[in-house]
Amino acid sequence: MALDSSQLVSLLSVLSEDNTNTQTLEAIANSFHQFFAKQEFFKIGCALVALLQNKDLVINPTQRIVCVYFLYDMYRSDPISLNPFVSVFTSLLSPPVANAKESNLKEFNWHLPKLTPQEKYFVSQLITSPSKDLFKKTATQILQMEASNLNIGDISGLQVSIAEKLSELPHLSKIDLPCIISDSESNLYGYDETVPKNGSEQQKQCIETLLVGHDAPFRKCVKPEFIRLAPPLHVEQDELVWLDEISYMPDFMWDSTILSSTNTSLNIAEIRKLMTKACSSQLTITESQNLETNLTHDSSLIFHLDMTPAKFSNLVEHNPSIAVKSLLCFQGKESNDLSSYLDELFKMRMSVHSLEVVNNLANQVILPDDFIHYYIATCISKCESMNDEKQLQHRLVRLLCAFIQNLIKSKIIDAKDLQVELNPFCIEFSAIREANQLYRTLNKRD
Repeated sequence: MALDSSQLVSLLSVLSEDNTNTQTLEAIANSFHQFFAKQEFFKIGCALVALLQNKDLVINPTQRIVCVYFLYDMYRSDPISLNPFVSVFTSLLSPPVANAKESNLKEFNWHLPKLTPQEKYFVSQLITSPSKDLFKKTATQILQMEASNLNIGDISGLQVSIAEKLSELPHLSKIDLPCIISDSESNLYGYDETVPKNGSEQQKQCIETLLVGHDAPFRKCVKPEFIRLAPPLHVEQDELVWLDEISYMPDFMWDSTILSSTNTSLNIAEIRKLMTKACSSQLTITESQNLETNLTHDSSLIFHLDMTPAKFSNLVEHNPSIAVKSLLCFQGKESNDLSSYLDELFKMRMSVHSLEVVNNLANQVILPDDFIHYYIATCISKCESMNDEKQLQHRLVRLLCAFIQNLIKSKIIDAKDLQVELNPFCIEFSAIREANQLYRTLNKRD
């Protein structure tokens, strides 16, 4: 009952957002019947139910309406009670969680989605009094109906009929669970908040993995094992008795402090969430202090915060102090990560924050000898090439001159090593006060 790749491509093309947003239900159904024969309806219906159960695969409400309509349209010539997916309709209208006594009951990913009043009205119309006028509407028009004017029909009789049929099934057939479980790690830790969720290509790849093939995951389930008692082995009087050596099995020892911060102020999940936020926006003073304190207390945390060189440029622009602290955590560690981050820093565009990071790192003596010289030479080249943006060019020249003055004053660099680049640079921008001051400093040291 699994789909092949061509069938999935056809199904996803019919369920595309462009189709579901603009075409009428009748038009979409006609396209659907051009792709699939009647003998394929049941496995297509099972795939549609799997998409509805996994809400992150069918995000657009118009797609959800079309999925439900296909479940009805495939068997519209039969009485609704004979539709193999009739229990899906009743579950959508009366979800089990809504009737539970505990309002905080956890909602599992295999539960069908909660519907809006417009969607519930549409489902009730399908199973009680389907109308051709309704099918001539688009899914978007259905979602825009006035909720106060929509009445859901009585489905109690249909629910009783379904309950009677289910009561005839053996108990073991009603206690298995789908084997597809959503990954809740990103919801728990929040370290993926900057990554766009459900990109179209990633979404299609996930759907294909779940639905295509004879061993597709959506066909599998998890159920209790039916345990049978092993028959006893009776010992005869003349039976040979083996003396088995009793081997010692040591207890399994687990380090409970793995991925846990030794600082009790923040746990690893909160630290990871702060680092993720630091790569996308400026932290508050309190948040920045908390993150720096934890990194200072335990520098090995940097290896568990999902930090990569690709994210480092954003961290420098939004939170330069955190960027410096992160690089300091790599110092003294047996890792090549520091050089990768310095390469990324070297390739960044010149800005106040990037100069601040390089200056702080240079003052703490963790940079290679040639890095600062190459960095200054690159910044000089960038300033000289910005002839079309005079205002920005002069601002960056002032920043660079102040940066070099500070390095010379702190004796981090020897100005003589950069005389060839610095003298022409200062002369070219002699109209800028900071460039004049740097030129005088260089001449005094000569």
